[in-house]
Amino acid sequence: MEIEPVSEKINPVLNRKELVVKIKNSGATPSRKDVVAGIASHFGVDEKNILVDQIITEFGTAEARVRVKIYDDPKFIPKQRLEIVKARSKPANAPTEVKNDKT
Repeated sequence: MEIEPVSEKINPVLNRKELVVKIKNSGATPSRKDVVAGIASHFGVDEKNILVDQIITEFGTAEARVRVKIYDDPKFIPKQRLEIVKARSKPANAPTEVKNDKT
């Protein structure tokens, strides 16, 4: 996986760096876990500090544009945002929990 930064914005108020990167891959759209691992190794940051907002693959190409936020510390990541990312990162065939409120 080849990563090329497109734009970078430092947001000191929210203690994060907002990036748009272009990822050249061979084959299908990379998973969020693969993107996080690639970004972490490319920018030299911990995987816990990275949130992938969006992965957009252009039709007919092996390139994807990815919007990423890299936080200075994982404690600055908004809890609501973290729950959304965790839900997106689950495999498609993961079992879902069903709560039965009958007692």
